[in-house]
Amino acid sequence: MGNRLTSPKGSCAPIDENPLRNSRLPIIFILGGPGAGKGELHPVGENSKGETIYSTYWLPHGTQCERLARKYGYLHISSGELLREEASKSTERGLMIDKMMGRGEPIPVELLLELIKEKMMFSLNYTSGFILDGYPREKSQAKLFEKAIRTPDVVIYLKADERLLRERLLGRAITSGRKDDNEETIGNRIKLFARKNRGILKYYRKAFVTINAEQDMETVFNELSAVVDNNAGTSQFNRIE
Repeated sequence: MGNRLTSPKGSCAPIDENPLRNSRLPIIFILGGPGAGKGELHPVGENSKGETIYSTYWLPHGTQCERLARKYGYLHISSGELLREEASKSTERGLMIDKMMGRGEPIPVELLLELIKEKMMFSLNYTSGFILDGYPREKSQAKLFEKAIRTPDVVIYLKADERLLRERLLGRAITSGRKDDNEETIGNRIKLFARKNRGILKYYRKAFVTINAEQDMETVFNELSAVVDNNAGTSQFNRIE
């Protein structure tokens, strides 16, 4: 018998995750600062300093991760969306996550992994692979994921200048309505990502592939597709602890 998922009242019943652990379906981590995974930029105005700001929020094709998922028949899992979806439920776990997010508290790594495992398990027979968007965000998450499931097949880092990330998110703020889309919060999110991402890239330093996310949408997508074509299903990592 494998380990069992045990969830707070109102969530899914315990399940055996061995089928997921033993699955040969590709698992892909796509990392990048907030705003790094978007496509073409659209100028929408200027900020208080007279600098042009852009938005990709309303692009009909969505993020690069969503495009990859459609192309390869993979399941796209966004850790942020997963948490927001769970927080909207009137379950013990959902209410707990909602309170933590409302207070700005970090979500325990074990709880987030539980949500991800459940999402992957329940899609196991209906997908050709998994794209984890924005996960792991720190080394502890990466190690816990590998212990519970297995190593990913490839880690892709979408690299973009912090100034460009800020412009993209400020552009999104015009239409998103998200409370965390304001200049101060955006700046803090980018700084937090940069600090935690260093540990992730060091952990996977001989395994991750870097793609310049400042290129046009189609170039980025084509390079992402090439990495998936060349790496998915291999799981051949060469890390040095």
